[in-house]
Amino acid sequence: MRLFLIVSALLFFHSFLHAQRFFTAPIQGKDRTYLYKRVKLDKVSTNKPLIIILHKNGNNAKEAFYADDIWANVKSDVHLVFPNAYAKQWNCEDSVASDVDFIQYITENMYKSFLVDRNKIYLITDESNSCLVDQFNKAYPDKLASFQYLPTDQTYNITNAINNLLASEHTTETQYELWEPKVKEERLSPMDSLIKFSYHKRVLFTFHGGLLSLISAVKTEPSDGIDVDLSDHHTYLGFEISKWMSDSIGWFVDYSKLSTPKEQASGKMVRGTITTVTVGLKYALSQFNYRPYFFIGSGPMSIMSFEGSMGGSMNGDRRMSLHTTIGAGLGFRFKKRYIVGSEVRYIHSAAFDDAGSITAVRGFNFSLTVSYIFNAKHQKTLLPLLNNKQ
Repeated sequence: MRLFLIVSALLFFHSFLHAQRFFTAPIQGKDRTYLYKRVKLDKVSTNKPLIIILHKNGNNAKEAFYADDIWANVKSDVHLVFPNAYAKQWNCEDSVASDVDFIQYITENMYKSFLVDRNKIYLITDESNSCLVDQFNKAYPDKLASFQYLPTDQTYNITNAINNLLASEHTTETQYELWEPKVKEERLSPMDSLIKFSYHKRVLFTFHGGLLSLISAVKTEPSDGIDVDLSDHHTYLGFEISKWMSDSIGWFVDYSKLSTPKEQASGKMVRGTITTVTVGLKYALSQFNYRPYFFIGSGPMSIMSFEGSMGGSMNGDRRMSLHTTIGAGLGFRFKKRYIVGSEVRYIHSAAFDDAGSITAVRGFNFSLTVSYIFNAKHQKTLLPLLNNKQ
């Protein structure tokens, strides 16, 4: 009894180690089955040949699977499939379960599931099933790269047939595309990841440029005798220094200027400028490549309109006011140090006496931004974050 249990256990583990896999295929309302095994000689599993082995009529796939000690003697990396015939008989005629459709199903499923090389699909069977091979080649031309018949009156030597087909290296006339191997993305170290994405303690220099469009309520007719109109759409340029105290919160100082040079026919220069200095806070939503943020700030503003001859005397007005700016932006970070993006901000100043055809600066600024991170690769400031993650 003990000997029987030992032998049964050995047979079980022998079967387990071969690790055959059992599949079911629905063909014309019938569940057809097949065994699968890969002879694995290297780590690469894609674009390997596929051999379909049809068992003898009257037998089944399991008997072919264990024949001739295949696993010890096959010398190449290959996918092997052992289908079961319906009622143990292969049939090339139209029947209740089409063997031609069954073989086609196997080739397609193996290609999609195991990424086999469609240029190297082979079939092994005995001579009594030659009509099935002919029917399959007629229905699906150039699907099989080659096939081999085993004599019905000799021992079914599957191993030699497998090695012969693989050694021949026959391929289909149609050259099918191979599977592209997946390139494993190189994972960043924790510190490299922080350097690439984090804004913690980072100092940025930003240049922004766009149009400033004032609302109609602040526009007036010139009353100072100087023909300059600051209420039109004008280019608004500036630069900013900002520092992020964390990945979400930072402060900034911004200097921006709008100027409208205009030379009159009389030779006099008429010009207007709006200059703002803004100090405020920023809040960002994330620390990834695309980074939306919001900001609010306040500061002094200078409005000037003046005229005069080139190199001569100048005449003009100047107003000082306070303003508040709120806005939002989106930045895209690349190559660790650079950020490009866009911003929209609303500027609202206190009212003042008319200068440059306006009584206040209230309007929207739409701009593009380019930023440079000075200390992008500075690791010392990131060590507390790294310790917290670990």
